[in-house]
Amino acid sequence: MRSLIGEKVCRRIARIAVLAAPLLFVSSFASAQTTTVINYTINVPVYKTVPKGCGAGFVLVNGTMNVTVTTILGSDFKLSLKFVSSGRGDDADINGSLLSSGNTNYSYSSSTSASAAFPNGAPSYFDHTLELTDYLARVGSTSEADAFLLSTVFDLVYTNGVPTAATLQKIDVSCK
Repeated sequence: MRSLIGEKVCRRIARIAVLAAPLLFVSSFASAQTTTVINYTINVPVYKTVPKGCGAGFVLVNGTMNVTVTTILGSDFKLSLKFVSSGRGDDADINGSLLSSGNTNYSYSSSTSASAAFPNGAPSYFDHTLELTDYLARVGSTSEADAFLLSTVFDLVYTNGVPTAATLQKIDVSCK
């Protein structure tokens, strides 16, 4: 009698295990879905002689651009970019040598951001171009001849969700 009861209990346990196995597999698979967040920060020094957009002469631009890239990989893939730029400009000759003109320096700062989402996960390749426009104005001046726009175009490439360093594509100068 004892072995018959033990055998029935073993069969019930076996049936419960067979019925519960798919539930355990599904719950362990669901818990395996994790979210991975990766932050990249790239500091790009800017040191470039550019023509004045609205007047004669040149300006040596000296500043920093901070590029922050955040990627989030879960059931989908999201990325966000933030560019923050700041610095100064000083009167210079075409070679970038500073001139003692007696004028105050130019100042600039700006920021921009962008984002993208991929519902099927991280793309094997993604190319993104972003333009940042800085407004340079001579400190203390209200003359339009003492202000100009500096547009910088960058290209960012992602391979399997991992970005490469930002590549400078072009710099344009124009009047305000």
